[in-house]
Amino acid sequence: MFTDAAADAVDRADRVDADAEDDDALVAHLETVADSPARVGAGLVAPALVADRFYLQVVNFFLNEPDRASADLFREIRTAAADLEHARVALESLSSEEREQAAAAAVDAIEAVYADYAETLEAMGLDPRPVC
Repeated sequence: MFTDAAADAVDRADRVDADAEDDDALVAHLETVADSPARVGAGLVAPALVADRFYLQVVNFFLNEPDRASADLFREIRTAAADLEHARVALESLSSEEREQAAAAAVDAIEAVYADYAETLEAMGLDPRPVC
Protein backbone atom coordinates (compact mmCIF):
# COMPACT_ATOMS: atom_id res chain seq x y z
CA MET A 1 0.00 0.00 0.00
CA PHE A 2 2.73 2.51 0.93
CA THR A 3 4.85 1.41 -2.04
CA ASP A 4 2.03 2.16 -4.48
CA ALA A 5 1.35 5.53 -2.88
CA ALA A 6 5.04 6.44 -2.92
CA ALA A 7 5.36 5.46 -6.59
CA ASP A 8 2.34 7.59 -7.46
CA ALA A 9 3.79 10.55 -5.56
CA VAL A 10 7.16 10.24 -7.30
CA ASP A 11 5.42 10.05 -10.68
CA ARG A 12 3.49 13.25 -9.94
CA ALA A 13 6.57 14.99 -8.57
CA ASP A 14 8.51 14.22 -11.75
CA ARG A 15 5.94 16.24 -13.70
CA VAL A 16 6.37 19.36 -11.58
CA ASP A 17 8.72 21.97 -13.00
CA ALA A 18 10.43 23.18 -9.84
CA ASP A 19 13.93 23.54 -8.51
CA ALA A 20 14.74 20.26 -6.79
CA GLU A 21 16.72 22.07 -4.11
CA ASP A 22 13.68 24.03 -2.92
CA ASP A 23 11.40 21.89 -0.77
CA ASP A 24 7.84 23.10 -0.68
CA ALA A 25 6.00 23.55 2.61
CA LEU A 26 4.48 20.08 2.55
CA VAL A 27 7.80 18.34 1.92
CA ALA A 28 9.45 20.38 4.68
CA HIS A 29 6.60 19.51 7.04
CA LEU A 30 6.76 15.80 6.17
CA GLU A 31 10.39 15.74 7.22
CA THR A 32 9.22 16.51 10.77
CA VAL A 33 6.67 13.67 10.89
CA ALA A 34 8.03 10.64 12.69
CA ASP A 35 5.49 7.88 13.30
CA SER A 36 3.39 5.83 10.89
CA PRO A 37 -0.07 7.16 11.84
CA ALA A 38 1.15 10.73 11.40
CA ARG A 39 2.72 9.84 8.08
CA VAL A 40 -0.57 8.41 6.87
CA GLY A 41 -2.33 11.66 7.76
CA ALA A 42 0.35 14.08 6.63
CA GLY A 43 1.63 12.08 3.68
CA LEU A 44 -1.49 10.46 2.24
CA VAL A 45 -4.57 12.32 3.46
CA ALA A 46 -3.35 15.93 3.50
CA PRO A 47 -1.83 16.05 -0.02
CA ALA A 48 -5.05 14.76 -1.59
CA LEU A 49 -7.14 17.30 0.31
CA VAL A 50 -4.76 20.14 -0.57
CA ALA A 51 -4.77 19.08 -4.24
CA ASP A 52 -8.55 18.99 -4.24
CA ARG A 53 -8.81 22.61 -3.06
CA PHE A 54 -5.98 23.81 -5.28
CA TYR A 55 -7.48 22.34 -8.43
CA LEU A 56 -10.92 23.59 -7.45
CA GLN A 57 -9.49 27.11 -7.60
CA VAL A 58 -7.97 26.37 -11.01
CA VAL A 59 -11.28 25.00 -12.31
CA ASN A 60 -13.10 28.08 -11.03
CA PHE A 61 -10.54 30.35 -12.67
CA PHE A 62 -11.21 28.78 -16.06
CA LEU A 63 -14.96 28.84 -15.54
CA ASN A 64 -14.73 32.58 -14.88
CA GLU A 65 -12.65 33.15 -18.03
CA PRO A 66 -14.86 31.36 -19.61
CA ASP A 67 -12.80 28.45 -20.88
CA ARG A 68 -14.86 25.28 -20.49
CA ALA A 69 -12.29 23.01 -22.14
CA SER A 70 -9.56 23.98 -19.68
CA ALA A 71 -12.01 23.77 -16.77
CA ASP A 72 -12.95 20.24 -17.82
CA LEU A 73 -9.30 19.26 -18.14
CA PHE A 74 -8.55 20.51 -14.63
CA ARG A 75 -11.63 18.74 -13.29
CA GLU A 76 -10.08 15.50 -14.50
CA ILE A 77 -6.72 16.40 -12.98
CA ARG A 78 -8.46 17.33 -9.73
CA THR A 79 -10.21 13.96 -9.59
CA ALA A 80 -6.94 12.08 -10.02
CA ALA A 81 -4.91 14.28 -7.66
CA ALA A 82 -7.53 14.17 -4.90
CA ASP A 83 -7.89 10.39 -4.95
CA LEU A 84 -7.92 9.19 -1.35
CA GLU A 85 -7.86 5.45 -2.09
CA HIS A 86 -4.30 4.90 -0.79
CA ALA A 87 -5.18 6.90 2.31
CA ARG A 88 -8.34 4.85 2.89
CA VAL A 89 -6.41 1.59 2.68
CA ALA A 90 -3.76 2.88 5.07
CA LEU A 91 -6.33 4.26 7.51
CA GLU A 92 -8.11 0.90 7.63
CA SER A 93 -4.94 -0.67 9.01
CA LEU A 94 -4.80 1.80 11.92
CA SER A 95 -6.46 1.58 15.29
CA SER A 96 -9.01 4.18 16.35
CA GLU A 97 -6.38 6.05 18.37
CA GLU A 98 -3.95 5.97 15.46
CA ARG A 99 -6.64 7.33 13.13
CA GLU A 100 -7.03 10.28 15.47
CA GLN A 101 -3.27 10.82 15.29
CA ALA A 102 -3.46 10.64 11.49
CA ALA A 103 -6.29 13.20 11.43
CA ALA A 104 -4.31 15.59 13.64
CA ALA A 105 -1.24 15.15 11.43
CA ALA A 106 -3.31 15.86 8.31
CA VAL A 107 -4.60 19.09 9.88
CA ASP A 108 -1.06 20.14 10.82
CA ALA A 109 0.19 19.45 7.28
CA ILE A 110 -2.67 21.38 5.71
CA GLU A 111 -2.03 24.31 8.05
CA ALA A 112 1.66 24.30 7.04
CA VAL A 113 0.77 24.33 3.35
CA TYR A 114 -1.84 27.06 3.80
CA ALA A 115 0.56 29.25 5.78
CA ASP A 116 3.14 28.99 3.00
CA TYR A 117 0.49 29.65 0.33
CA ALA A 118 -0.84 32.71 2.16
CA GLU A 119 2.69 34.03 2.64
CA THR A 120 3.41 33.58 -1.08
CA LEU A 121 0.24 35.45 -2.04
CA GLU A 122 1.06 38.27 0.38
CA ALA A 123 4.56 38.54 -1.10
CA MET A 124 2.88 39.00 -4.49
CA GLY A 125 0.78 41.81 -3.06
CA LEU A 126 -2.41 39.74 -2.87
CA ASP A 127 -4.71 39.32 0.10
CA PRO A 128 -4.99 35.55 0.66
CA ARG A 129 -8.40 35.69 2.37
CA PRO A 130 -10.55 36.20 -0.76
CA VAL A 131 -8.29 33.94 -2.85
CA CYS A 132 -8.21 31.04 -0.41
